[in-house]
Amino acid sequence: MLMEEGYAWSAAVWINDHILELGLTAFYSLCILTIFAVINKRFLLKKRQEDKEKPTELPQESNGRKLCRIESSVDHLHKYGGSIGAYVLLLNSKVYLNPNMVKNALVYLTNRHEILRIKISRKKTKIQGNKKIIKEFKAMENSDFAEFLLKLKATTSDQWLSVFERELMKQFPEEGPLWRFVMLKEQFHPKEGVYSNAFVFSAHHLVCDFESGFNFFSDFLDYLNSSIQDSSLSKPDFDVKFPLQLSFSHLLGNCMSMSQPLIAVTAAKVFVMKMIEKIRPKPTYKNPFTSTFHPTITKNPTIQKKTCLIPRSLTKEETLNLIKLCKANKCTVYGAVSAATTIAMATILRKGKSTAPLIITSSFQVDLRKDCNPKVEPQELGHYSMNCSVNVPLAKDITLPLGVNDASFWLLAQECDRIFHTAITNNDHLNSMKLMTNLNINPLRNLGELAKDQEAAGRQASLFHLSNLGKKSIVNSDAINLEGFYFALAEHNIGPVFSNNIASVNGVLYWGFTYFTNVTTESQAVEYADLVMNCIKGNSVKH
Repeated sequence: MLMEEGYAWSAAVWINDHILELGLTAFYSLCILTIFAVINKRFLLKKRQEDKEKPTELPQESNGRKLCRIESSVDHLHKYGGSIGAYVLLLNSKVYLNPNMVKNALVYLTNRHEILRIKISRKKTKIQGNKKIIKEFKAMENSDFAEFLLKLKATTSDQWLSVFERELMKQFPEEGPLWRFVMLKEQFHPKEGVYSNAFVFSAHHLVCDFESGFNFFSDFLDYLNSSIQDSSLSKPDFDVKFPLQLSFSHLLGNCMSMSQPLIAVTAAKVFVMKMIEKIRPKPTYKNPFTSTFHPTITKNPTIQKKTCLIPRSLTKEETLNLIKLCKANKCTVYGAVSAATTIAMATILRKGKSTAPLIITSSFQVDLRKDCNPKVEPQELGHYSMNCSVNVPLAKDITLPLGVNDASFWLLAQECDRIFHTAITNNDHLNSMKLMTNLNINPLRNLGELAKDQEAAGRQASLFHLSNLGKKSIVNSDAINLEGFYFALAEHNIGPVFSNNIASVNGVLYWGFTYFTNVTTESQAVEYADLVMNCIKGNSVKH
């Protein structure tokens, strides 16, 4: 075990790295608190032990369980209109898809996944004189709701975008369920002899993260194909059922540990940061975009806050070309995508004559299924991902915009790869979870203030977010073919400036850009989307 001096030394190193940022007030505060932390080491460790969450054993189907702090914080976002995910599946079918067939598919999925049959119970209580809300997953009273859940819309399938965006505005009822499903009116094309179909699925983010949303539709389509063929369900695991999983904190328990010196120093850091937040000018999160382009809500306070989607895609040929270019330039598709989104944002900021340094702060999603213990199967639904923030610096003399035909683009793509790899290797995506688990500190504690601040428009430090599901496949059949898949998270109250949600399905790259009406205009969002796509496709752009 490290000696007591290790606390002071670790703090001294951190102070030396950040002294210019902290100032004298924070400097003295950190020194005092570090000494306090050393003296009270036993108290801190005891508190950590008391706050450590007990695992909930759920080997078989159950009536529910308590939400861990991480899950509770995700649900906390729902209070502000967040944690609502929407997914759309676009199909072409040679046969009419009967609503009864769709209802049967939903019943099958609800029986297969226990998490689709739960609600969140939120009870106010007092613990040692402090008001607290205890949250639990509980089974719904009516377990046969699925056949009545399907909503049939008179809206035709080509108007799916309006339905998709409306779903992102609707919170889920206290009594459950925590998901919805809409079937739009099909359109028949006599010349081709096919029907166009659109299905919109929305769910609480604890029920389905983005990976789970794709898995939901993959199973849904498998069921439809089997029903059309009038055969027994062909997948060998179709009869497998998934009970409610253990809490996220328990599944990742092996990743949550912190050394004793680190706990003390982290407590000191957090205390100082709280002091800095109090003396900083508001808003707490200073965002270069909202500082350069005043949010639309400051000009029109009555504007409806809304998450909007701009759907784009690359053809199979364009996607294959991008993959070839990435291999030739020794970087991943993720690196290329990140470089394109970074370049687009920097181009817009420079156009707006931003005085901020060209350091682009963004976040990306990390899937943690492979780190869970016990193992979480790939097709299980639930929330098993976290976000990670990174900073990508750009040279002052960089020529913007760039594209895949420029050597400078690939240097940036390689740098993005390196930055992301380093962040994941250092487990940066687990930092907020460690704060909640070891020190009972909630990084989302200021969300209410941020959501109400019109100057900030609910924007955190991230200029954009990137969720890339990677290479996926959905089984096409003679009767049904995939025509599109898009997904998004409601972030109009709290979130980044833009979000990029990507999945390469059956060789086609589907890219959903989301923007928020209280933050920016549609024309500026389209400009951002065009810059990214032109960058990826290698189209020349005059800006």
